[in-house]
Amino acid sequence: MLLGDFIDVYGKENLYVVTVLPDPMRKDLPLLPCLMCGTFKDFLHELNFWMSSGGTRSVIHFDADHNIHCLVAGRKDFVMIHPDFAPVLNVTKPPQFGSGYSSIDPDMVDLNLYPDASKVEWTYSTLGPGDCIFIPSGYIHQVRSYKGNRTISATMLFTVSLDNTFNNSSCENETYEYRPLSEAKVHWTYNKGDKTIDMGYQNVEKFRQYFLSSFDSLQVDRLTERKFSELIEDIFTLDQETMELIQRDTHEIFHTFLDPDGKGFLTRDDIRALSQETLKTIVRHCEEPHGPVAGAPGDRGAAYKLKIQTEAKQDKYNERRKEDRDEL
Repeated sequence: MLLGDFIDVYGKENLYVVTVLPDPMRKDLPLLPCLMCGTFKDFLHELNFWMSSGGTRSVIHFDADHNIHCLVAGRKDFVMIHPDFAPVLNVTKPPQFGSGYSSIDPDMVDLNLYPDASKVEWTYSTLGPGDCIFIPSGYIHQVRSYKGNRTISATMLFTVSLDNTFNNSSCENETYEYRPLSEAKVHWTYNKGDKTIDMGYQNVEKFRQYFLSSFDSLQVDRLTERKFSELIEDIFTLDQETMELIQRDTHEIFHTFLDPDGKGFLTRDDIRALSQETLKTIVRHCEEPHGPVAGAPGDRGAAYKLKIQTEAKQDKYNERRKEDRDEL
């Protein structure tokens, strides 16, 4: 659907937009000072655009990446919950996803099914136009907007290095003067004419770091095709259904994109020399997108499947209660 078509109907139909921020829109948003230097500057991998007529609410969930959510118009309320409460909230992470979801209905928490949910500690934040909130990787949250209150927002997804450190070597000379978001180096982007909208893929520089670190962990100077295949299976854990869906072929990936000359192995320099576009191609072949666009037409995603499972549990619980009452 074109954005113009969406604007014509979004106030009348139950629709909202979550997509990669189109490149032409990036010039209208600021590059935040905290993302101008250091590790974050190189590890900014996705920008998202959100728009709705209001009345939306997310599931209780956490994201794989650090996330700065900035509101352009409207109002959004955020409930923030420490990851320690994940077991209490029944938050689960499918093996092929970096994010996790709770099966609890945030509008009506069933304390019969989840009696410890009342013990969960949380904080609350309301965002208006111009406000931003930082949501750390793995931090549980739930977001809602209100009917009749149009919301427009942008999110910036980024990570730290593989060893969870921040390199500030480029920050000393940074002026932190205003720059548009269009000047940022972003891994996954979308421009008019692109064949696909690449959403939900992992950070390609972190992917590169993982392979470079494997030389030390394996104590080798060369990475063979067999070792490459083992590492891919380790990085991109998929269930059987997804494996069959994307039909990953590590042999083809290795010889087509990594070793076209047929050496039979990769060195550290080979990995360092890979362009981001090559890394993105490899990631596309190895991983299914796990953002809001994941799944075939009609597939409403992992959160919806968990919701269906919860409703089934609720139905069984209600049946047991009815049987108990009948016996009395």
